[in-house]
Amino acid sequence: MLYPVFISLLIAVIFAALLPSVFKREGPGPMSGSLFFFFIIFLFSWAVGSWITPIGPLFYGVPWLGYLIIGLFTMLLIAALVPAKPEKPETPFEQAEEEAEQARALGITFGFFFWTLMIVLLFAGIASLVF
Repeated sequence: MLYPVFISLLIAVIFAALLPSVFKREGPGPMSGSLFFFFIIFLFSWAVGSWITPIGPLFYGVPWLGYLIIGLFTMLLIAALVPAKPEKPETPFEQAEEEAEQARALGITFGFFFWTLMIVLLFAGIASLVF
């Protein structure tokens, strides 16, 4: 019953680690945004993967290919939408000013959207366990 959650966790860990290292994408929060990316990929994979028609081979009775495809598409969407790491400004003053501006923009942009998305996906995942 909880195997879809574990499969989604594994997929999210792998894909969230690829975004900062391979795709050079950096999000808000600790570990270059890996934690931020992990939550988005995990909840999308779990919620959407639980509701789509099961496809692929079984792992402990759970068709895991749907979860993998949703996680992959979510990672690729994040990689396409989040800009690559910007180059560092040359002077410390410019660097501090730019970091403060980016922090304000990220806080406003991601704050409300992120938490709304997380709550909706969490309820969708829980509903897939109940129904």
